[in-house]
Amino acid sequence: DVKVFLVATGTAANALALAAFTPPWGAVFCHEESHIADDECGAPEMYTAGAKLVGMRGEAGKFSTHDFEHALKRFPRGVIKAVQPSLVSLSQVTECGTLYTLDEIKALSAVAKRNEIAVHMDGARFANACASLKASPAELTWQVGVDALCFSGTKNGLAFGEAILFFNRELAEDFSYR
Repeated sequence: DVKVFLVATGTAANALALAAFTPPWGAVFCHEESHIADDECGAPEMYTAGAKLVGMRGEAGKFSTHDFEHALKRFPRGVIKAVQPSLVSLSQVTECGTLYTLDEIKALSAVAKRNEIAVHMDGARFANACASLKASPAELTWQVGVDALCFSGTKNGLAFGEAILFFNRELAEDFSYR
């Protein structure tokens, strides 16, 4: 049960997906060297109308549940002067070529759900992750708590194009307007 939208580029896919989950006063938690933080030329901030990307440190392009929980403490819910936690974004495969395991994704998703935060996966190299981890796409996404996947067509053999897959169909209700 999925809702799929096709877009022209990876930047468009990530920026539009982040905007679907994040208001202008929202915080998107990601690794400090993630693709959305370093390589999208400000598109995530523009399409979210100013949401803050909160970069977290971590080894080899990945952050841990400890890193995520620590970052969440900096932005308490309901405090007007602070951006509000809205989304966590995981790169699979990371910019460093490392992979989040099934257990790591499940644990990070659990922290997100406990804090009423959606989970986005930047799946630029998602097919490589499935092959390397010997896991199905379902096992690496919705079965471990991912709400949306940006799947790269260009890095997975297509001439152009990307797909945004919403596993939580309710979150995609107004996406066509974007």
